[in-house]
Formats: sequence, structure tokens, C-alpha cells
Amino acid sequence: MRAWGRLLLGLAALSWTRALVAPPHLHAQSALFRPSPPPPPPGPPLRVLLLDNYDSYTYNLHQVLAMVTGIEPLVVPNDAFPSWQDLERSLAGRFDAVVLSPGPGWPDRPRDFGLCAEAIQHCTLPLLGVCLGHQGIACSYGGKVTHAPAGVMHGRTSPVVFTPTEALFTGLEQDFQAVRYHSLVADEASLPNVLEPIAWAATEAREVMALKHRDRPQWGLQFHPESVATEGGAHILANFRDLALGHGQPPASWLPPSVASTPRFWSIPPDDAEREEAVIVNQDFEVRFQEFDLLNEDAALDQERHHLALEILFERLFAESEASFWLDSATADPARGSEQQARFSFMGCASGPRAESVQYWASSGQLDVLSSRPVDPDTNLVDYLKSVSKRYGNPQTMKICPDTGTRCAKPLPFDFNCGLVGYFGYDMWRELEELWHQESLNRAAGGQEASMSSRAAPSPGGSSTTCPPDAWWMFVDQIVAVDHHENRIFALELVPRTTSNEDKSTWFSQVEARLQQAREACDDVLARQATPETDSKIEVSPKFQFREPRSEYIRAVERCQQWIHEGETYEVCLTTQLQSTDLSLRSHNPLQVYRRLRRSNPAPYGAFLRWRGDSPFAVCCSSPERFLRTRSNGWVESKPIKGTLPRTVPHDAQEDARASLSLALSAKDRAENLMIVDLVRNDLSRVCEVGSVHVPRLMAVESYATVHQLVSTIRGRLVNGMDVLDAVVASFPGGSMTGAPKERTMELIDQVERREARGVYSGTIGFLGLGGGSDLNIVIRTVVLSEQGATVGAGGAVTALSDPEAEFDEMVTKASAVLSSLGGVLEAAGGQREDLEEVDRRRKGDLGHEAAAAKQAASQTHFPMKMKG
Repeated sequence: MRAWGRLLLGLAALSWTRALVAPPHLHAQSALFRPSPPPPPPGPPLRVLLLDNYDSYTYNLHQVLAMVTGIEPLVVPNDAFPSWQDLERSLAGRFDAVVLSPGPGWPDRPRDFGLCAEAIQHCTLPLLGVCLGHQGIACSYGGKVTHAPAGVMHGRTSPVVFTPTEALFTGLEQDFQAVRYHSLVADEASLPNVLEPIAWAATEAREVMALKHRDRPQWGLQFHPESVATEGGAHILANFRDLALGHGQPPASWLPPSVASTPRFWSIPPDDAEREEAVIVNQDFEVRFQEFDLLNEDAALDQERHHLALEILFERLFAESEASFWLDSATADPARGSEQQARFSFMGCASGPRAESVQYWASSGQLDVLSSRPVDPDTNLVDYLKSVSKRYGNPQTMKICPDTGTRCAKPLPFDFNCGLVGYFGYDMWRELEELWHQESLNRAAGGQEASMSSRAAPSPGGSSTTCPPDAWWMFVDQIVAVDHHENRIFALELVPRTTSNEDKSTWFSQVEARLQQAREACDDVLARQATPETDSKIEVSPKFQFREPRSEYIRAVERCQQWIHEGETYEVCLTTQLQSTDLSLRSHNPLQVYRRLRRSNPAPYGAFLRWRGDSPFAVCCSSPERFLRTRSNGWVESKPIKGTLPRTVPHDAQEDARASLSLALSAKDRAENLMIVDLVRNDLSRVCEVGSVHVPRLMAVESYATVHQLVSTIRGRLVNGMDVLDAVVASFPGGSMTGAPKERTMELIDQVERREARGVYSGTIGFLGLGGGSDLNIVIRTVVLSEQGATVGAGGAVTALSDPEAEFDEMVTKASAVLSSLGGVLEAAGGQREDLEEVDRRRKGDLGHEAAAAKQAASQTHFPMKMKG
């Protein structure tokens, strides 16, 4: 994975000209959890070299440092050069201060700390170490790094007190709350005289939270100033800036005059602010559409009739196609209108005149493209997807008048205007992470397009003989969109702009005819008093077995906790697979399986995918979690979920409220959620404008049919020139399915899950629209069917606060939400049936007692809480 870093030896001639150019929208908007550092002082900006210890919070530091210094730091991995001397020779005169990032592991291990140890010893410029960097300063001068007396502190806050005269904390109040991600600390008693402790945790253990060198301009922070929940973190980094500038004004001769004279103050664009850049409209293709009523006016607000009509419409239009999809907002209720979370659903197939599809297997690197147009045989998957999007991108949308056939320009109320639909399976992470590193290098060096030819360690993903593949995408030029609020159907078709009004498309008339058939069939089903559930009944209760025994899963949890204790990771998303040979494409219609799933476990980001070609498969997904959504104006959003409790079925209002409160106040779940929020902020910061990444909603409780979940929302605006695929490459897989730091944790997951491929589970399904809009889910609560059988993935986040038995029960709770929809029976490895009722009782426990205990624990935390539903 790290071999790419050696290429940075050629950066001696680097033109480091990406100085801060402020977005044009200055405003005074107040939004939750936006950084608000003091602006940089007049004069040349401070140029920071940020040494990355392969952490998942490095780019959060990058964003805040950019805001306080007036220029983006240069991020260099800790193994990019053979030695510090080589780095200095290559980047001579290009930086004025050094920041050492957090990271996994121990500072005395070269693999973990790399160049940072030499930087501490040999760099004469101002230097700040954060977390692992702080510990490295202590270690480099003879101090000891030990396990923290207070235990593991990942994702938890503590009050911090500091030496009142210390300039690093100017402007902060004593007992400010700081977020900690560490299990190791610098032992104060072992610190040499040259190092002076300047801040401590105001707790019984009183660990050192900051130190400085008495003679050299070096400081260390044990806590994370860049975390969303640290008070005054941006001000601390601004104080470091001032200390560094006071050490000696940086030379400005290399900078462009506009930057050398005045550093930039980054304004924060308001949510949904439009870009000023003009969009170049596609001159060859346009999207034409017609609108229809889904149901007659008197039936429009009948939710059962509404969803039944959609099921029948999909069946009549697309179910028999070789490749079909349904991106399904199954929680939509037409009677609730704009109050609900999900408004649009999309369905279609890859049978239009310009349709094509691609499959990819990670372990072999095999790429199979089914297309009528020539495709470069040496292309990689991401380049292929980008080329398709570019060929048809930014078409104008034209509404067709059904009576006259005339058309007029009209925008659509949704983002999917034809384009790509499909998935990336979890095991694509090596491909995409390596591609991110290569593209970052190329951008920094002003170089050429990256190639995926030099991949990292082999993926445990499937081979070309397994199904489903590790990635599957189809380009669709004919789709149906459903507006659940307005009871409307949109039929869309991508056509050449030269197509005249007289060239009538059969697509619109076909949709209209099938829609009328769906209405009539819906009336017939309801007249017979048949329920959709009986229409889609699964006759035999399929038996699902765990991949490993309960005891082995619990041992895996304990192994993860040992890694956490040793500082290798903060949090591990441990998963397993449940397998059945009773449920397969040979024995069951997968659409009927999905109908059962969507009705008993509806979700806003549901999906049904079907491939009928060689090695057929189907994916039935009822996910409540959004991975990424992008808008045509460049805004991107992620909604990670961490924290789950089952609901009472049927719902008991009082017990349900206790469960919701217990989840909202759970110290463990809040720590999990905070770690992933900071991780997602980091991933978006890789590709978003400085200052735009923020958290409008932190740890809100959302309630679904079977569970309560703790959900946060993170938003940012993509750097001009970046698109959704850049965001996916920078962010995949979703942090809620990995843990943090992401790269090291995924390597550990490979070990503990025995390098078994997760497949589609833990990946992402969704669309990439031709106008730049997209919506992608996290693949959870999903059944994947092949001719051999069916699998269901389930798991949970392991932290230092986890109880191994409870982690097993949480995994079973998540799996049972899917299995109960199918009438499935859960068996332990070896055939022993799992008592789901007993698991449910253990999971719920005495919720009143849990809520009281959680409330007391939450009183020691600082970040605010919002609740919904």
C-alpha cells in the first residue's frame, strides 16, 4: 500500500501553488459544528508540512490548519522519503513549520512513526505533534510511553487544565473539553528535564495532555484539536501558527504575489450555495421526459395501494430484463408529503439503445464490459465509469407534451437524470484506496492520470468464477422515477439532440400502458382481499447458519479489544456472514423475497438489483443508511449510523421511549458515533473546499420499523473539478463499516475475519446521475442470492467499552431484522438453533436502569445532543 510514497522523491521541483482561494460566498450563517478559527494575520502565510501517520483524522487537521494559516498544508506520508535529509533536500525552502499527525501504533516503531522520529530530532523549524506525534516527542527525548492509567479513551472527552501563562492555550478557559483518541500516554514521571508538561486531564489520572521543549520550538498535544467536539481546537492551532510566525518570518519569494502579500481568509459557503462556474451543457444528448399520475386522485394517499402499484409496475416493466434495478424509498408515505425522509424512487433496466454494463473482480483484476461501443481493454473500473459519465454528462432536460409531442426545457425535481446504477462491494477498498494515493500524488506533482496497475496486497474479493462480482454497474438511458410526495411518475429517456419531435419514442407509451395495467392489477389484488405479503409468501422457512460459532465471534471481539488496548486502532467494525442453502435463485423468485423485505422492514435507501446473465445474482437491500449524496452544485452529504437498539414489536410507547433515551445517552454508542463522524469529516475533507465540511446534525436518534439508531449528518462542498467518483474513491468504504483509523483497521479486519470476502455487504449501492447528482447507501440489512444459496451480513462496532457477549447479541439483532422478514430461522454453526427471544431480552435488558446509567455517564460528556422520532 505504501510503495506509492517512494515516488514523492521526484517532488524536488514541486510547484506548491495551491494557495487558499476563498470561495466567493462571505456570510454570517450560524451552523452547528462549523470551525470558526481566527483569521490569519496579514503578511505571508505560514506554510505547513503535515506528516501523515496513515491516520483517519489527518485531513481534519489539514482543513483547520488551512483556515488558520491561509494556505493548504502539504500532506506527505511518513514513509514517502528514505530519510528526513532526503525530504529536506527535495522540499528545501518549501515549508516553515511541521505538524505530525495522529496515527495508530507506537512512536518507537518505524512502521508506525516513520519520518516523524527524524523530524523531531533534526528539524529546526517549529513543530507540533498531535496524539501519536505528541507521544513521539516524549519518546524521542528519552521519555516513556505507557498504557493510559485512565484506560482507553477513544472518542471520549475530558476537561483539560493548562499552565495559565502558556501561549499555546491563549484565549481558552481552564477545564475546556477535549476529545481523546488514545490508549497510550507519555508518562510524566519519565519525561526528561528538556520537556515541560503544560496541560493535564482534569481527572483522577491527571495524564499529560500537552508538553513543550524548553529550548526548541516543539509542542505536543495528546488530545485532538481537530475533532468536531473539542472546544477551542481551531484556536489552539491558530496559537501554534502565531508561535511559528514569531519564530521567524517565512520567505515569500517563491509565492505568487497575491498570496505572498496577503494570506486568504476562507469563508464558509452556506449549505446548497450554487457555484458561480457555468455548466457546459452536453451538445450531443438530452434527456426527455413525460409525467403521469401513479394512482387516481381518490387512491393517491392509500399507502398500501401506492406501494403495491409500484411493485406491480416494476414487475411488468423491468423484472424480466437481463439487468434491472429498483432504488427504493420504501419508507415513503404519500399521505405524509414533505414531512418524510425519502421522496423519490427510481427503477429501470439496461436494455435501452445506449445501455451497457460492467463487472469487476478485485482479486484477479478482471474487468468485463458489455457495450455496443468500443472500450479500451486496458482501462480501469473508475476510469471506465468516468468516461461513460463524461460522454453523456450534463444533458439538458426537456419535458415532452404528450398531446403535441413538442418539448420545452424544464428542470427535474430530482438528481437522477439517467446515468450509472450499481454497487461497489466492500472488497474494492484496496483498489480505491490505492487509487486515492496515486491521484493525490499526481495532483500534488501536477502530473498525469493515475493508474490502478500497481495495486496493493491481493484482495480477498471474489474471482471471475464467483458471484456476485466485487463491483457491478450499468449505464441506463431509460428510467422511471417516482415522486412519492406528489403521486407522480416520470418516464425519462436519453436521446441524441438531433432526434426530432416526429420521431416518437415507444418508451413513453410503453410506460403509460404498463402503468395502467399496474393500476388494474392493484385493484384486482385488493378486491380479492389478498395482501401483498401472501402474494409474496416464502413457503419454506429458510435456515441460516453463522459462518463461525458464537464462541469464535466473541473471541474475535476480544482480539479487537486487545488491538484497541495496544493503540493499533480506535474502533473495529467486526462482521460475519449468515448463510443458507434453503433460499436461492433456483428455489425462489428474488423479487418476491425483496417484496417481503421492503414491507416488513422498509427503509429510505432500499434497493433491488438483478443480474440474469452468466453467474446470476440478486441483491435485496433494506438499508437505512446513506453513504454519500452529491448535488449538481457540488455539495456532498454523508449520514453514518453508529448505535442500534431494538424496538418493541408491537410498539409499547413507554418502553420505546426508554429505549430511545437509553441509546441517546449511551456513552459507548456516542463514542462510536463521534469516532465515525470525525472519520467521515476527514474523508470528505480530502476532496472538499476548506471550511465547507461541517456537521449540521450530531447523534440524533432515528426510529425505524424494528430498531432505533444513532445518526449524524456531515456535509461539505467538493473542490471545483472533483466529482462524485472522486468523493467515493476518497471515502470508500463508509467509515461506519470499517472503524478508525480506516486503513490500519481494515488490515486488522482482514486478519480477524480470516480474509473472508464481505462481498456486496458493507459496500455501497446507488446511482451516479449525468448532472453530477448521486445518492449511495451503505449496504446493510441485505440478502444476496445466487444459484448456490443466500447470505446475510451483520456485525457491529467494537470499542474498548464493548461487552463481547453484548456485541454478539447486537449482531444477532441486526441479522434477525432481515431474517424475520423472510420467515427465516437462525441456527448457530453446527445446526443448533439460536434463541432469538433470549437474545432480544439480553439486548434490551432493563432499559430504565440503562437509561439512568447512561444519563449519568453522559453528564461527563460535552457535545450536545438532538433527538428525532
